[in-house]
Amino acid sequence: MQILVSEDPNPNAVSAELPSGTPAWVWRFATFAGVIILIEVLGDLAIGAYPVQWGSLEWEFVAISQALSALPLVTVGLLLLVFGTVGSRRRIGIRVVGVLMLLFALAVIGSYGIFLLVVPPALKLVTQAAPRVGVLKVVAKTSLLAVGFTLLYVIAGLACLRSASTPSRRK
Repeated sequence: MQILVSEDPNPNAVSAELPSGTPAWVWRFATFAGVIILIEVLGDLAIGAYPVQWGSLEWEFVAISQALSALPLVTVGLLLLVFGTVGSRRRIGIRVVGVLMLLFALAVIGSYGIFLLVVPPALKLVTQAAPRVGVLKVVAKTSLLAVGFTLLYVIAGLACLRSASTPSRRK
């Protein structure tokens, strides 16, 4: 979908190829639902990570892998924000969501970097084959999630920022 800036007298409005006849409340509800989902998921992660124990190998390994495992639901919330702001045609909202997506990408990269520093010592602690396979599965899953969702957040964030600043090209 290409977002086009309109010639609307409202400088914060954008125009997009959206489903015709979609009521405005749908876009507001999508934004609201995205905010609620993000609050719930991030709150759950904060409660699960408490008490914070930076420096503890086990805590870092488990907390970061659990946080990155929650990325699919975080992404649902973020994409609802994208859809809601694009649908409402508010340039500032699209910019804010674009920046938010890029900040989430940075958070994932930072968390994954810490996770990778914890993996070698974690593997040294696990000497039996069965638990070692479990640790390797967690590492593979966390790596897949971190790389995939970082790419998604960067692409979506840049697309939002670009679309919010693109001049009108109506045909």
